[in-house]
Amino acid sequence: MGCQRGKLEVAIKMLKHHSSNNDKIQFLKEAAIMMQFKHCNVVSMYGVVSDEGQVGHVMSSNHVIFIFVNIRL
Repeated sequence: MGCQRGKLEVAIKMLKHHSSNNDKIQFLKEAAIMMQFKHCNVVSMYGVVSDEGQVGHVMSSNHVIFIFVNIRL
């Protein structure tokens, strides 16, 4: 059996390019927390991407409504 490759629609949440180091640390902590959740009512986090100092969360795009919650890390 071979590995089949399909298309997966994702959303990418990017941190602003001029963000501080503290912002980048908080962004990565958020990703680490989100990676722990596996539930049908929670947006699935697939990973983190980085390109020339910019950082982004790669997550499922099958949820139309995002609810933002402030969490003190």
